[in-house]
Amino acid sequence: MNQIEQAPLFLTSLWSFACVISPERAATLGKLYLAFRSLYAPIWLFLGGEGGVPPQIMISTFPQYGINVYAALSVVLKVGCEKDLIDTFGSDVKGLGVCVMAYFVFVLGVTPKVMAVLSVFFDKLAAAETKKKD
Repeated sequence: MNQIEQAPLFLTSLWSFACVISPERAATLGKLYLAFRSLYAPIWLFLGGEGGVPPQIMISTFPQYGINVYAALSVVLKVGCEKDLIDTFGSDVKGLGVCVMAYFVFVLGVTPKVMAVLSVFFDKLAAAETKKKD
């Protein structure tokens, strides 16, 4: 996702985290997010281009997604269960690490399998559309 697509989730999760859990911890998450966001342009500039998205861009994007997931999950658990993830992980950085790794496993492990299953359905739809046009 690019910056404009990610901004609503980031801002909502960050502000919610600040209001519900801690403004200081939210500021730390925001600084980390901006640090990873600042890596995006140089990675794209030096490694991307006509060849498309460089795989090294994950160095920037996956931690950003992890920060969004961690902040949103923290708010949901605090509001719904009165549980703070810092009690589970010991620090926000460890919690972020777990969220980034979980997201990484989901994207590279689960998503391709789901796409393979769904492609059967979409291939049938595409074939039906092609027959209609002919």
